[in-house]
Amino acid sequence: MNVNNNLSASFASSSFALDPEGRLALMVLEKQQTEEDSARDDKLLARERFVEASSAEVEAMRDKAGHLLLGAVVQGVATTAASSIQMADAMNSGDSAVWKATADFGHGTAPVLGRCFGESPAAADDADAKHAASLAEQARWQLDDANKVIDQANETRDKALDWVSSVNASQASAETGIIAGLA
Repeated sequence: MNVNNNLSASFASSSFALDPEGRLALMVLEKQQTEEDSARDDKLLARERFVEASSAEVEAMRDKAGHLLLGAVVQGVATTAASSIQMADAMNSGDSAVWKATADFGHGTAPVLGRCFGESPAAADDADAKHAASLAEQARWQLDDANKVIDQANETRDKALDWVSSVNASQASAETGIIAGLA
């Protein structure tokens, strides 16, 4: 229970009896406090979601880097293998059609393998990062909304407390006047 709840509780449990207007003001205070507490919970949840989404975005970026590296390694291995075949063929006789075709195949497939193992998964990682960024933005919006609700609840609570205080002061003044008139 926070200080604001204690204020409304102190009004509710004080020795003077509130008229219907005072009770209404206390109900408004309690409602605003409930809304503020709910907004604070939403705010904490939004912060958690933002951190999770940001972490997911960073993880997707790291996955992309890993996939691009894997694609480059696969492409490099395929190119190296094809070049090795060409060198072996050239050192032996240079006329083998099978070795030449194998080397040509290796050179031709190297970029395709690089895209298959690197660029394609990296594009999926970009999509994951974009999704995580949009979740982070949604969490930011939720955080802003919760802050607005908290500000509105504080403003309404302050107005209600001012009104209850003025009613209490008026009642006290009236009671003092009555007591002074009886004396």
